Amino acid sequence: MKKIILLNTLLIISIISIAQSTINHTLYHELEAKNRTYKVHLPPNYDSTQSYSLVINMHGFSGNSTSQMQYSAFNTIADTGNFIVVYPQGLVGTTSWGWTDTQWNAYYGTGTKDLEFIDTLIDRMYYDYNIDLKRVYSTGHSNGGYMSYMLACELSDRIAAIASVGGAMAFQQEGNCNISHPMPIMQIHGTDDQTVSFNGSALNSSIPDLIDYWKDKNNCTSDSILDSIPNTNLGDSTTAIIEDYNMCDSFSNVVLITVENGGHTWPGAIP
Repeated sequence: MKKIILLNTLLIISIISIAQSTINHTLYHELEAKNRTYKVHLPPNYDSTQSYSLVINMHGFSGNSTSQMQYSAFNTIADTGNFIVVYPQGLVGTTSWGWTDTQWNAYYGTGTKDLEFIDTLIDRMYYDYNIDLKRVYSTGHSNGGYMSYMLACELSDRIAAIASVGGAMAFQQEGNCNISHPMPIMQIHGTDDQTVSFNGSALNSSIPDLIDYWKDKNNCTSDSILDSIPNTNLGDSTTAIIEDYNMCDSFSNVVLITVENGGHTWPGAIP
């Protein structure tokens, strides 16, 4: 009986520990006079006296911080890599083309002050969790990818590198991109993406043209190194190729992962 009680106690402690590693926060953003929410996931054995890298992980249009946390499975990656991940929540807004839902205003015309919110959020993460301000990274799916490019261009003094999954960069952003240092970029995109087309749209250029833009921006001087990714799912009709342009200023690689026949999904997640 004592063993059963001990096991139950240990199980409860374990569950509480897991739950406490992901924390809900609210931040009052004075510029917007609104409360903004976000989730923070801490790696195991988090020590406030140590400095940690931070990854900002942003949901797509109509998504939320909880769905992005589950969809991208970044908590497991953060636990393995021993870094902190924050999942901010976008606000509901109406885009310039008439869509209304949760979003990031990466030249979407909604008027929300998301760039300033993320800037403030980085400060809050520094004071609350002792992040390393030189190792702040951004990633996101779809609209979250667009927002990551906005951070790379307009908050480059605070962002070390970005990765976009199924997102792109708005044409307006291309003309408003003044990076303060060579910016490592990774783009992951499916060739059969019906939401953010691989071949471009009225909102953004094609993905190959986007890569060329960042190759020029980072002064990449060589051809890419091509490699394939092992096909671990033979039933989804997709394969993936990596193009790595690694001879760029300050070793700022520009990487494209093309998912042949891939759609508007986060690779590895349930579509």
